[in-house]
Amino acid sequence: MQAAEPPIRRIEAGQGATWWGDGWRLFKAAPLLWIAIVLVWLVVSVALTQAGTVGNIASMLLTPVLSAGVLMAARDQDRGGALRFEELFAGFGGGRLAPLLILGLFNFVLTAIVLAIIAAAVVGIVGYAGLQMFLANDVLDLASTDLTGLAFTILLLSPLLLIGFALISMAFWFAPGLVAVNRIAPAAALWLSFRANLTNIGAMLIYGVIGVVFIILASAPLGLGWIVLGPVMAGSWYATWRDVFGEPGASP
Repeated sequence: MQAAEPPIRRIEAGQGATWWGDGWRLFKAAPLLWIAIVLVWLVVSVALTQAGTVGNIASMLLTPVLSAGVLMAARDQDRGGALRFEELFAGFGGGRLAPLLILGLFNFVLTAIVLAIIAAAVVGIVGYAGLQMFLANDVLDLASTDLTGLAFTILLLSPLLLIGFALISMAFWFAPGLVAVNRIAPAAALWLSFRANLTNIGAMLIYGVIGVVFIILASAPLGLGWIVLGPVMAGSWYATWRDVFGEPGASP
């Protein structure tokens, strides 16, 4: 039986900055273990994406499963328990695997729809041959074929891509936690997550802008900053779910 939907809490816009502080607090309490958790998560994801089309699909299906494990590990730590590496795989047990895989399937389908719309737009503007060149990154040949069409295609598709994937991100942001912890059905979790992002758009925008700055800074020194930013980002992501749907005011 599906659990009742938790209420969406309204969060002050300034909390978007505090979430990063929460992520840092969790990381600082167990830095080596957090690095190990995020590193294994990353290695599994990269290994799957290197396995061709099937691997990419498997990666999309498993992303909510591993994400839920990271969230549950942070939750246990935030509630005063010890951070445990094995919690990374908590999404595989407790009856969570099937709904989390369904969530990943939704991710795959929605992403495919967005990409199909983009492909259709390219074909409509520069033709099927143009699409092949576009996918092959053969910009010079495409430009020589139809420079005006190329420029218009880029101008049109850039905002479409941003909007499409922003909407998908809003739907999936809170969904792993809603499915794994709140026990909400996958489709309902997606809609609830989307509504929660709209309800707290101010906090989410501040959180996102700060995140972009951190990403730029972490990427500058050969990407070494990601050793810290990755775990801090994971902890801050958990904090967004905690304050909107989980247990606010967890022990510091």
